[in-house]
Amino acid sequence: IPEVPVDTTPTAPFTIYDDSTGGDCQYIGTWDYPSKTCTLTGDITSTSSGIIIANNGITLDGANYRLTGAGNSAAQDDYGVNVMNKDNFTIENLGIYSFGIGIRLSNTPTLGTITGNNITNNTVDGIYGESEGALKILDNYISANDRNGITIMGSWYSGNTECSWPGKTTIHGNTIMGHLYGNGIEISGGAICFEENTIMAGKNGFAIYNTMGSLYSQKTVFT
Repeated sequence: IPEVPVDTTPTAPFTIYDDSTGGDCQYIGTWDYPSKTCTLTGDITSTSSGIIIANNGITLDGANYRLTGAGNSAAQDDYGVNVMNKDNFTIENLGIYSFGIGIRLSNTPTLGTITGNNITNNTVDGIYGESEGALKILDNYISANDRNGITIMGSWYSGNTECSWPGKTTIHGNTIMGHLYGNGIEISGGAICFEENTIMAGKNGFAIYNTMGSLYSQKTVFT
């Protein structure tokens, strides 16, 4: 009787490393080593977390594919993308659905960019960060997460207090809607720039606690 081939392809969570193959990127996308970019080539489903970024300087380009978690059974620490304690990263063009938290990050000292993503139907928050330095959350669609669209628990900055200063966390151009049991954006502590966001529904558009610096807001719309 011939042996049945064993499928050794790993399952989620997939870990992306800064090496010649991008770690698990070789199973879920294409890896460009010079730019440290993993570009997905298909949808991904997971019963736990989705993708873990293991090193600094990595770009995850979702290429408009979907990363889908366990839905209502997802645990709070099931993260669509886990980029905790990493720096100089980019997460872009990715649909993140039905995890505990869509994107989980912390302690971003120099630059982290989250842009052009659709982050929807997660059981806690769309994006959750803490102790953030220079974080850029730009032009995302964040909808129907059970608690908050974006939560930042502590943000610090270096340099001057202008929103254009590269060392300042900026939340710009996002559409945030449908968070019936939480807030569009919840901030505790720090100094953050809010620019040209549209926030619809939610318990509050903004919930701001214990701020320790100036907050700048330009053309932010509540409907």
